[in-house]
Amino acid sequence: MAAIAVEAAAMAYREGVGVTVIDPRWVKPLPSSLATMAQRYKSVVVLEDGIKHGGIASTISEAFREAGVNIPIYSIGVPLEFIEHSKRSEILTDLGITAQNIARSIVEWNSSKGSAKSIEIMEEMQLPAHESADRKPLH
Repeated sequence: MAAIAVEAAAMAYREGVGVTVIDPRWVKPLPSSLATMAQRYKSVVVLEDGIKHGGIASTISEAFREAGVNIPIYSIGVPLEFIEHSKRSEILTDLGITAQNIARSIVEWNSSKGSAKSIEIMEEMQLPAHESADRKPLH
């Protein structure tokens, strides 16, 4: 998912939407620093390759609410339905979880927010420590 997130961020950036990709390193317990970081953004997009209902987006939403962070959280993940067995990449493509579709959604969500400067994508796949220890904007 990390490669998809970074590719989607680059595509959204080319459309004029600044995106920061971060990796929480672990999902439960959620690092308290995520709520603090999220306050700098207009929206958060949670990208996960698991079932989105009850997934990391729900955990993030609850943590943000408890921390008093009130920003929209958009969730992209696997729907709660039976899915035909296939290769992971084919399943994600069949579900529309592609860099192109994610970037398109980010641009649409950003335009519906007015003059939002950036959207943050949090994704649950762990990156190597040197890449995920610090968030690095693409711009």
